[in-house]
Amino acid sequence: MADQVLTSLRQAKHRYPDQHLAYANVGHFIPLPGLPATVHTVPSPPLEIALGGESEPTAAAAVDSWKRTIQFLRATFR
Repeated sequence: MADQVLTSLRQAKHRYPDQHLAYANVGHFIPLPGLPATVHTVPSPPLEIALGGESEPTAAAAVDSWKRTIQFLRATFR
């Protein structure tokens, strides 16, 4: 879905910086660094929502994506 959003934004020639971070073996949820990366389902009565992903790649993605988020915010809001 993120690829489709970026395609639409670029076709509309939006003026803002963008980047889609995608990580192998990571599901729909990337926690903040230091938080458990072992949560792969979320209770949502009456169903449980499967988030997918594996713990180690999710933990690594948390560190990398947070670092990149901070870099983006610093560069954008100087």
